[in-house]
Amino acid sequence: MFSQQEIDYVLSLINTYRRLGYKYYICHTVTENDNNYDIRIFFSQKEIKAVTSTTFDLTNAIQIDIDSSARNDNSYNPSTHSRDTLVSSDLTKIVNVNAAEFIYTNATISAAATTLINPDLVLNNASNYSDTLLLATNLFMCSVIFLYLFFKSILRLRR
Repeated sequence: MFSQQEIDYVLSLINTYRRLGYKYYICHTVTENDNNYDIRIFFSQKEIKAVTSTTFDLTNAIQIDIDSSARNDNSYNPSTHSRDTLVSSDLTKIVNVNAAEFIYTNATISAAATTLINPDLVLNNASNYSDTLLLATNLFMCSVIFLYLFFKSILRLRR
């Protein structure tokens, strides 16, 4: 699982690459021993298809590995304490992610991957809570106004 600082950093990368035209992504942890990185992200301008919840079909994607292990526990500065490495570009391949890893993606779901439960970091962000609360409040207020007008017209007909 990502720390809040890692989530914020990955979200900034997602937003940066989205502005560059890479609308789809897969982000997952890497917990294997002896790795120089602990987060791997694939960005693609074309739709990423989820074959299963851990297998993804990439077309013309780029791969970025992030090492955030050099950070201090109390202070996380992505610009100085992590390394981003563009490993490869123009990838077209099937990616299999270990089932023990935490996966975040906005990949589209194929018919075989109907049990896909990997969350989207952008939709899972805390700022969307305020949007959801605002939507619920507006819906409630519209419902109250509608009921008021409805009962007002019914009472007017009874006279």
